[in-house]
Amino acid sequence: MTPVRSRLPLAAVTAVLLLGAMAGPAALAEKPTWTPIAELLVGSLGESDPVRMSDVMTRCTALTITLASLAADFSPEMSDLYRKEADRFIQNGVLIESNLEKELTGKDADIDAVSNLLVAEVKGMLTGYNDWLDDNNSTSGSYLNNEIELEMDSCHLASRLAEQMQAE
Repeated sequence: MTPVRSRLPLAAVTAVLLLGAMAGPAALAEKPTWTPIAELLVGSLGESDPVRMSDVMTRCTALTITLASLAADFSPEMSDLYRKEADRFIQNGVLIESNLEKELTGKDADIDAVSNLLVAEVKGMLTGYNDWLDDNNSTSGSYLNNEIELEMDSCHLASRLAEQMQAE
């Protein structure tokens, strides 16, 4: 992993991501071919797999940023709650990745480098979620469908698990 120094703290980088997510509509596309968050979550719990749990945190960050953008027009309060949740997800993802790097290398991770890598992943996923929601809206008249709602429920569960991990 090549260290890349960040000039912005993690919260500021997340805020920049949020603004970028709200910039405008994405082109229509089909649902991304990602593994469902529920499957990642169940797999990470059953195997104590930090890589899968990091993927869950990254995916949930992207989804909650997308939902914050969607909610901004009709509920600034809800949008703010989603933004705060996205911050918690990305921070947990950085923590998991940093711990994994230390476990693998025996050295403390470069937090800025880990943050930058996760932020880059989230940016790529934002397009996927935005396209998925836009496609849902154009085909059914609603941004949400059962699959998106399952993703949201899975992220809610992941959030509760992350809170428990932090409390320990």
